[in-house]
Amino acid sequence: MDLIGLIFEYGHSSAFPFSESLWTYLSACLESVGLALAEQELWQALKVVIEETAAMGRQAARSGLQTAPLQHFLRRLEDSCHNKGEDGREIARLARNLRFNLEV
Repeated sequence: MDLIGLIFEYGHSSAFPFSESLWTYLSACLESVGLALAEQELWQALKVVIEETAAMGRQAARSGLQTAPLQHFLRRLEDSCHNKGEDGREIARLARNLRFNLEV
């Protein structure tokens, strides 16, 4: 996640002309990773991924980049984790809170 964060930071700089494309690509990649982690019930790793992704999403939103795909991912994650025990419900609550924070 540190390396992805650095790539995001560089892509977010004024020197990089394809910020929207890079953000769209990173969002899609992180969605795939997050859903795979949820399927394997790797809750700690999933928590790190969605918290870091949401932090990038907040920064992207401040710059005018779209967060709808990220919000959709968090909604899908919330739905898929809700019935997977207490750890899954905790991730579902976290995903819901992070999604609401992106909407505001």
